[in-house]
This record gives sequence, structure tokens and C-alpha cells, in this order.
Amino acid sequence: ILTEDGKMQAATAGKELKEKHQRIDLIVCSPLKRAYETACIIANEIGYPVEQIEKNPLFIERSFGVLEGKSNKEFFKAGGYQAIDSAEGAE
Repeated sequence: ILTEDGKMQAATAGKELKEKHQRIDLIVCSPLKRAYETACIIANEIGYPVEQIEKNPLFIERSFGVLEGKSNKEFFKAGGYQAIDSAEGAE
């Protein structure tokens, strides 16, 4: 379940997409409840049909092992996306 702060962040993201006139052809999210709730809030903000949101289990969160909790700078210094699968403790 999203916190009020999370709901506000999702609404803000949707408003920013709309203001920038970004074209969204498809919204795909994790089947986890909070991910779907986030996707729905964004969809409502941009006028995307909620019933067309696709839930995909490949988007379920995972552990990033030793990369977990690192800042963006630290994450990319450690090898970025290519290092995720080989990071100690990653699943």
C-alpha cells in the first residue's frame, strides 16, 4: 500500500509527464499492489486507460545484494546495470 507521500510522488510524476507532452504507448508494472497503484495514479494523471496497464511478473522487485541502498553515483561506479547480476548477494 502506498503512503500518502508515495501517492503524491506518483501524481507529481504523472503531471510532469503530461506537462512535457510525453507520449505513453504502454504502461507496464509489477503485479505488486503498490506498483499497480502507482501505475494507476500516473495513468489517471496522463489520461491513460487504467484497464490497459499490463502487469508483468518480470518487474517484481529483487535484491541487488551489495549494491542495495547505494546512491546512483555509487551504483554506476560499481559497474551499473551490467554489475547487477554478478553483485554479491544479488538475486
